[in-house]
Amino acid sequence: MVRDAPHVMIEVGGYTDTAGDAKVNMELSQRPAEIMADLLINDAIAANRINLHGFGKIHLAVETPDNVSAPKNRRVVIRLDPNTS
Repeated sequence: MVRDAPHVMIEVGGYTDTAGDAKVNMELSQRPAEIMADLLINDAIAANRINLHGFGKIHLAVETPDNVSAPKNRRVVIRLDPNTS
């Protein structure tokens, strides 16, 4: 479906929980986003359509205090932007 809509841009965001150092979490969140982007590229999505970001512990799915291990916050989110020309 996305493959057939070349005007749609794809944002891949990686996130962590609040456990650990903020700088390390930013780096950790980047890797799952890169893996997901590679999977999309391997599925014939052009690399120039994909923007990837590591967000670390910002934009939590489940609000938690610092240094809390919360598996629901460790995730990759894919957003589609159909308004890109």
